[in-house]
Amino acid sequence: MSKILVCASLAYDILYTYPGIFNDSLDTTQPQLSVAFNVKERRVHFGGCAGNIVYTGVQLSSAFRLCGVVGGDFADYEAWLQKNSIETDLIVRAPDAVTSHATILTDHKGQQLIFFDEGAAALTAVHRDELTGLISRQAREGQIAALHIGPNPWSFMSSCLEAAKATGLPYFFDPGQAMPVFSKEELFEAWRGAAGIFVNEYEFALAAKTMQMDEAVLSVLNPLTVVTRGKEGSSIFWGGEELSIPPQTDGVPVDPTGCGDAYRAGFLSVIHEANYKLTHQLLERAGQRGTEAATACLRVSGTQEHRLG
Repeated sequence: MSKILVCASLAYDILYTYPGIFNDSLDTTQPQLSVAFNVKERRVHFGGCAGNIVYTGVQLSSAFRLCGVVGGDFADYEAWLQKNSIETDLIVRAPDAVTSHATILTDHKGQQLIFFDEGAAALTAVHRDELTGLISRQAREGQIAALHIGPNPWSFMSSCLEAAKATGLPYFFDPGQAMPVFSKEELFEAWRGAAGIFVNEYEFALAAKTMQMDEAVLSVLNPLTVVTRGKEGSSIFWGGEELSIPPQTDGVPVDPTGCGDAYRAGFLSVIHEANYKLTHQLLERAGQRGTEAATACLRVSGTQEHRLG
């Protein structure tokens, strides 16, 4: 069966918690920003959006394959992926570089500051050719049903978008924290051409601002737009209507990092099983499975520590 190729970041996540609330330490009346946060609980985990999505996805379906770019320091992470039945043969390797690192600070309110060191993911021309060739080959062999293009440096994301266009593969666009690397025109074309969009509510508002359009207009620019809203659940825009998916409220939240990625895996597993023949009932079920996966991630520290069912 052809699969979803998840093309996004592979990274080591360095997680910190801040016992206060960011806003309480910010003075927006000052002309320059200079602020320090006294952080707690440094933890290092395997992460990156591609790794996180596929980690959850393979627990739900055999339909997920992993694609990303890594450096010469990837051995421990690769061993972890293989231990969890995740294939690593479609990963592009830059042995002279280091794997990306994401430093993530979470406050008591669940708000996050993320600093991303691109590392190997900032592709050279050689690695761009390798990436696009890999996607094209998988498409020709009928191994891929769709791409999920998630956050990474512009060189990586633009290569994936070019490969999707060249092969005619449908793709889901998930710009995430990489959204600022796109110009207004680039973002519009990637958004409009996708089979579906995944963003959180902050990213949805930022996209509307970048493309200079009202959020109501943006919600129908693509046939399928999924907006995750944290404690408020999620919204699925399809066919000119909005489906509201409530959150799960049982249990004690521990760490929101990676919950959006888990949601995407749950959602994609449902619509892939249905061969992308969307109905309101199917999308509601997809949103519910996404919520279940995100809630499991929320109950643990780290993005690849939860287990489903």
